[in-house]
Amino acid sequence: MVFLLSILLQGSYLVALRYFKFALFMFIVTLPLNYIFQEQYMLLPIPFRSGYALCLLFHMIYHKYYRLHGLSQEDYKLIMILKRLLFIIFFAIIYRKFKQILLFDTTYLEFISTLINKLIITITTYFIAIYFIKNKDILNTIKSALLISAILIIISMFLSDLLYNLGFSMRETEDQVWEIDGRYAGFYYGGDVNSVGVYLNFLVALFLFTLKDKVLTVYSTLIVIFLSIGIAVTGSRAALITLTLILIIFIITNSKVFFKSPRILFGVVILVVSFSFIALYLDVFSVTLSRLEDRGIMGELDPERGTGTRFLRWLMFIDYSFSSLFRLFLGNDSILYTNNLFRYRDVHNHFIHMLYFDGIIFLILYIYFIIKLQMIVIKNTTFIIGITLFFPFLLGGMMISNIKEITLYFMLTPLIITKMDIVQKKKLEL
Repeated sequence: MVFLLSILLQGSYLVALRYFKFALFMFIVTLPLNYIFQEQYMLLPIPFRSGYALCLLFHMIYHKYYRLHGLSQEDYKLIMILKRLLFIIFFAIIYRKFKQILLFDTTYLEFISTLINKLIITITTYFIAIYFIKNKDILNTIKSALLISAILIIISMFLSDLLYNLGFSMRETEDQVWEIDGRYAGFYYGGDVNSVGVYLNFLVALFLFTLKDKVLTVYSTLIVIFLSIGIAVTGSRAALITLTLILIIFIITNSKVFFKSPRILFGVVILVVSFSFIALYLDVFSVTLSRLEDRGIMGELDPERGTGTRFLRWLMFIDYSFSSLFRLFLGNDSILYTNNLFRYRDVHNHFIHMLYFDGIIFLILYIYFIIKLQMIVIKNTTFIIGITLFFPFLLGGMMISNIKEITLYFMLTPLIITKMDIVQKKKLEL
């Protein structure tokens, strides 16, 4: 059964070569996913995201969608900022991977594989940006694909052990080193279970603040509740805080819309209460509540808890990076062990992680172009919306290192916002 599904999915490359929107849809769906199937069930040893990216590249090149002519000055500026940020990330990843050949167990074959895959993904994302800036009609395709990817990830989180036994790829079940307190990332590829929380919060913010006429319908409410349950299952405290902030800001800034339509407000309340009971019945909040009770919200910032806390790890990695000019500008030249077990412990901070591996020049350029993109979002919406869309990336990035493909989704945000007729720039007061 699983082998048949694998053949059908890999065979869909032929459909993707024929239909551009199908290729785009499948690329967005599979971008944050792993191989989905275990190695023995894969006819082609490449991730699905790379396969669909190749199909998209064929369409882009054949139909010359990558051409920049016809863009306004503002759109051209946006594309150039996006291109630079994409390639900064690409070169940072490749530079980091190359150093791992010397410092870790990475082989030249792994390096070449990463180089090819990341180059394909980077160029494809850049071409999608050019096409999207000219054609708003793919907005619904992208949003639908994002939702499908989230559904697949959340379902696989609940059924991780069962799906693994059936032949699907589940990293935590395959390698217990990646298992965290009984929490599973399911099909998610861009990091551990904490990274899933960042991705799902990004989608919550995106769906809430791109609602047509800012009306929270039954359908959109169901989406947000489903994503929220997925966030609760991750057990990530940072993700829970981020979700709470997003919902509070949305409710406050849209309170007038709610009270204009009591029926919608009443329906939303009923749905929220109903799904809250269902969530409690399924005990999806048990891991989060247990971790909050055990460590609290600020537990990771407590210096008395030793090197197991994020705060002291941040200080250790920063001190290491500034210990020599080589490390500061070119990144690490050795493995930094954070305890006496001679085990590498991740810094759990996206920005310090880049400083440690890639050096301060990459980090400064990275932050600079993210700020430039963020200013475009704010310019085309409001300060509140712009900052809220940035919350998942900022707060998540401060607590985890491995974000991977979430950065690509974050960079698609300005494109979605600037090309939406349903988002109009106006002042929102808290």
